[in-house]
Amino acid sequence: MRNRRIGRSFVLTTLACAVLVAGVSLTVSGALASGERRTAPADKISDCLRQLNKDKAALREAEDYLKRKGENAVVYIAGAAGTASALVSVRQVIDFLTLEYIAGQTTTAEYRRALLHPRSLLAKTRARLRLIRNSLRGIVNEQQKACDALKGQAQPKPKPPPPSGSLPLTTTEVSPPHKLSQGQTSIGEWNKVQWEINPAAGEAIWDHCCEAGKWKTKFKIVVPDSLSPGRSSTIKLTIEALEKCDSGSGCGFSIGVNAEGIQGSNQLVASAKSGERAFEEKTLTLAVPATAKDAKDLFITVIIGNGPTLTYTYHRAGA
Repeated sequence: MRNRRIGRSFVLTTLACAVLVAGVSLTVSGALASGERRTAPADKISDCLRQLNKDKAALREAEDYLKRKGENAVVYIAGAAGTASALVSVRQVIDFLTLEYIAGQTTTAEYRRALLHPRSLLAKTRARLRLIRNSLRGIVNEQQKACDALKGQAQPKPKPPPPSGSLPLTTTEVSPPHKLSQGQTSIGEWNKVQWEINPAAGEAIWDHCCEAGKWKTKFKIVVPDSLSPGRSSTIKLTIEALEKCDSGSGCGFSIGVNAEGIQGSNQLVASAKSGERAFEEKTLTLAVPATAKDAKDLFITVIIGNGPTLTYTYHRAGA
């Protein structure tokens, strides 16, 4: 089989380049060496967590490959000199062999023998991927422990008392109506999607299947504990795909914020092509106008795409 042709047709993923080409031992030793470099002081917790997310992404990549069955399973094709290696599906290999046979480049006997080759490649690839997955699990666990240790070393700064005249956050409401269960909200099937919401944590997970595609994405909103007229606060928004986008037209997500005093754009947008994961984050500045000094209530409304709306109410004590 002419691997040179297949190698030109497919792009090797980062995981495949780092692991399948170089081998399991190199990947594990490289990851552990990287772990040594990650031994950072407490002020670099964010760097540790960023690397942890990369390690988890590599683990998910390996697990995704192992989940593929039948003709969708992947095999490793070593590239010839000057060409890239590739991970391709069994179906793609068979199609290539059949095309060679139809074009008269192989005999019937050669064609039949060649059809056995993908099975051999599949067994070797899956065995290698299982080793990689198990090694990555250990790397993720070690990195998680390192990050937890850094968090434990960091001295949390006590929250300063709210300024005089500030309005504390009192309630968080979710629309459409929902029923609470152990601190979480399950809206169930609404607009043909599945939502899981934790209002107290400011988190919502959109687990969608299967109209227009399949995706699972987490939305995170961090709002201030209190608002003070004449002062500025921040609102942090995060969109993180928990699974790869499975949609021919790609996946798009958004969070919009409405509040008096929002500076600049009030929206966070994230998108991903099919087979990719979306990730975006943004910090908004909310400058509450001084004219609100006599207001009894202030509101922050967060609209998650075409999904639920979260309304944060800040009420003046004693009003």
